[in-house]
Amino acid sequence: MTTPELVTYWSLGRFDRESLPEGLRREHRLKDGTWGRLALLSGRITLVWDDGEGGERELEPGETVMIPPKRPHHLIVAGPFELQLDFQREKLPGEGMEPAS
Repeated sequence: MTTPELVTYWSLGRFDRESLPEGLRREHRLKDGTWGRLALLSGRITLVWDDGEGGERELEPGETVMIPPKRPHHLIVAGPFELQLDFQREKLPGEGMEPAS
């Protein structure tokens, strides 16, 4: 799946082992039209794709992963970490363009 040009409309975190919402540790999905950008700032976590197609992916510090709309997934936490979540949507035509002088 190709990622369209996206803009961030909401950010959450920084989350660590104690503050990570419980809902992110069990299967969930983003709504239609919403992409997630998960940036691991420190430590390690495992992203699990719950659709049987992607398996598991252990993330290392500095890694960023895009989570597409409606794809089921969850996080596995084994040790200390810190992460940031950004929610993004497709950029609208003309959005971000400078006005003509």
